[in-house]
Amino acid sequence: MTYLSRYTLKAALGLAASADDDAKSAEPADTITQDQVADLQTRIVATGTDIPGFLKYMAKACKCEIGAIEDIPAASYDKAVAALKAKAARAAEPSA
Repeated sequence: MTYLSRYTLKAALGLAASADDDAKSAEPADTITQDQVADLQTRIVATGTDIPGFLKYMAKACKCEIGAIEDIPAASYDKAVAALKAKAARAAEPSA
């Protein structure tokens, strides 16, 4: 429904307007830079991380769709690095 139609209908029916972000929440988030992509790829290779599994983990973490490393939202970059650092740390621990 268009913006004008929506507000015309609300006015005609006497409905109170709720908070409206003019569909900004539907806009795609900024994604990570090419340098960040390269950094994550290096960490993924170093830890032997399964890329589809990592992308699925990141998609769940940011509650968004991620089809490739380049699609990771910029706001989720630190979480991705932390996850890969944690995996590297676990791999470096001596096994019992």
